[in-house]
Amino acid sequence: HTFASADPVASADFVVENLGGVNLRRPDHSCPVRAGVKQPVIRDLTLNGSNLDFHFVYNPNKSPGPMQMNATEIGKYVDRMRGDFGKKDEFDQFMDNHVGMVVSSLDPYVRLWRKNNVPFICRTWCCGAGMPQFPERCPAYSFNRTDRCEVGCYVEIPKGIIVEVQCGINGPRSHGDYIDS
Repeated sequence: HTFASADPVASADFVVENLGGVNLRRPDHSCPVRAGVKQPVIRDLTLNGSNLDFHFVYNPNKSPGPMQMNATEIGKYVDRMRGDFGKKDEFDQFMDNHVGMVVSSLDPYVRLWRKNNVPFICRTWCCGAGMPQFPERCPAYSFNRTDRCEVGCYVEIPKGIIVEVQCGINGPRSHGDYIDS
C-alpha cells in the first residue's frame, strides 16, 4: 500500500514502534539535481508476520506541486483539522479512508499503544445491554445485536494516515477479542 506522507520517516518509525513494522528500507528515488527541485523521501517496510507492505512517499515534485492541495498537503490539512487524534474519541469521515488489518486479538496492540502513549479509538459494531453505548448511542443497524461482534481500534500514522486493527469477525465472543483492562 502506498501513501503520500508529509513525513515518511515519522510514518515508518510509527509503524515499526506501534504496529510491528520490520524490514525498513530507504529506497533512493533521487531526482536530477537542479535549482528548484527538492528530493523525494521514501520509506518502505513490512508488517511482521504478514504480506502487508507500506510504502510512504513524500515527493514535492509531483503535480500539482507543493503550493497546491496535493495528497501530502491534504494529509497535513486533515491532521490539523482533526487535532489530537483519539483525545476526543470522535470518529470523523476521513477515518473511513483507512487500511484495515484483521488480527486474532487487539490486546497486544492496545497494551503497546498505552505503553507508548499512542492515542487510539475503538469501536464495536454491536450494541446491546451491558455495552457502554447502549441504548442512547446505538445505531439502528446494531441495536440489540450482541453476537458475532467485531471490534476495531484505530490509530493514526503521523499526518492523517489511519489504520484499523480489527478482531472478532469470525469469533463467537460477543465483544470481540478486546479485553479493556
